[in-house]
Amino acid sequence: MHVRDLFGEAFAGMLARPVRSALTTLGTVLGITTLVVTLGVAATAGNQIVGRFDELVATAITVEVPESENVPLVEWTAVDRLTRLRGVESAAAMAETKDSTNLSVRSTDIVDPTRVTAQSLTVLAATTGLPEAARGRMVQGRFYDAGHIERGDRVAVIGDQAAKALGITRLDRAPAIFIGRHAYTVIGVLGDLRRERNLSTSVLVPPTVGSRFGLRDVTRVLVNTSLGAADLIAGQAPVALSPGNADALQVVAPPGP
Repeated sequence: MHVRDLFGEAFAGMLARPVRSALTTLGTVLGITTLVVTLGVAATAGNQIVGRFDELVATAITVEVPESENVPLVEWTAVDRLTRLRGVESAAAMAETKDSTNLSVRSTDIVDPTRVTAQSLTVLAATTGLPEAARGRMVQGRFYDAGHIERGDRVAVIGDQAAKALGITRLDRAPAIFIGRHAYTVIGVLGDLRRERNLSTSVLVPPTVGSRFGLRDVTRVLVNTSLGAADLIAGQAPVALSPGNADALQVVAPPGP
């Protein structure tokens, strides 16, 4: 039979019973539509569940420390007590004030009025566990250690975006940055941050050096816990950090499931 005759027979068969043909077509369309809708709903629900129970969100705790006119509410060494709690994977204390934001930072001691040599960056003080607490890594060099803090060494770690802005691409020659009139040796570049991404445009200095910029007292503590331990640590962290003033601390914990 010729191909044209086959099409003619098929067309005639469809017109012989138009209602049945229409219902068959409608059933096929509805079936495909239902499949697409089901897959779409499943994908959307899956994304919502992943976002709700994201491991990073579910294990991140922030403790806000208000200002105190008398003694500091949280000492810099209090983080050591916090890290000894079961379920705490990493923690770091930080200090940031209004006076330490938008400071003039430059990578050369020569002031050239014909071009922009200084960048407005935020200077923060932090304890040695900050890279782990911020879920980042050292792109170059290393973070300062307890020895730098005890000696009051004028060293600094800068974020990867701050390094680009200052034109610092290598550390083998011990480059220095100038904050005001003082020079600080850059020993590391911090990047790939999953928490506190604003640190990528900041300068980090040891707490003993940060007092020059008014960074004397802890203002925030970052805590990372193991899965399922966030609620427990959220209740224990203020007591571990400030046993006598635990009620004054504000804890930002992950939302409940």
